[in-house]
Amino acid sequence: MNNCPKCGAKIYDGYDFCCECGCSLAEFKAAENPAVKNEACPNAEPAPAGTTMNIPGTQEKRGPNKKKIAIFGAVAAVFLIAVLVVTLVSCSGGGFDKDDATRFMVGNLVCYVPSDWDYFGSEDGFDVYSKFEGDDFASIIIGEVNGSVDYDEMKEFAEESFGGDFKKISLPWADYAIYSEEPADSDGTQSMNYVGVHGEHNYIIICSGTGSLYDRNLFKAMVKSFVYPE
Repeated sequence: MNNCPKCGAKIYDGYDFCCECGCSLAEFKAAENPAVKNEACPNAEPAPAGTTMNIPGTQEKRGPNKKKIAIFGAVAAVFLIAVLVVTLVSCSGGGFDKDDATRFMVGNLVCYVPSDWDYFGSEDGFDVYSKFEGDDFASIIIGEVNGSVDYDEMKEFAEESFGGDFKKISLPWADYAIYSEEPADSDGTQSMNYVGVHGEHNYIIICSGTGSLYDRNLFKAMVKSFVYPE
């Protein structure tokens, strides 16, 4: 049993209003908590302006964090640019620029080497171009051997002459070509050996070097840049 907060009369359990004055108990409960408006007490004061109620399940959903998205996008962009730069450098052949290269002929094959490489003459019909930096060097030896050979004969000749296992490779100027790479010898010299066939003309190309001047990408780019005029 409770007392009416307005007139003090007794209110029996189960009643929501005072039998003496008719006051609704809900009215006084709403007055004690103005943030909640009860329909049973229409005269209750409304909640102050700007007051919000945190009712479970009705909170405003927050969108994705735009700052984090922007940071992630920037990092991803930098990563993609770095990959692109590395790819372009790798494909460019160690900085080899055909437009700024020394041009020379071996038979009918037009060849290119970096402009800072020097010509060291011809040895047994093979032209030699080299570059030296301290104890390291890089060189290319190119020669032509005439005679019609098929792929099997060419591969057998190359493996007998150079050793190692030759694999087929595509060169723009050759009907077919093979290639092998030799590990460093006791002096630290490594080699990349090519044999390319165009008609009845067979070209033997040996790229070698030591230390930082042994640039596989550069050697590949040079050999692929050669041109066989039609």
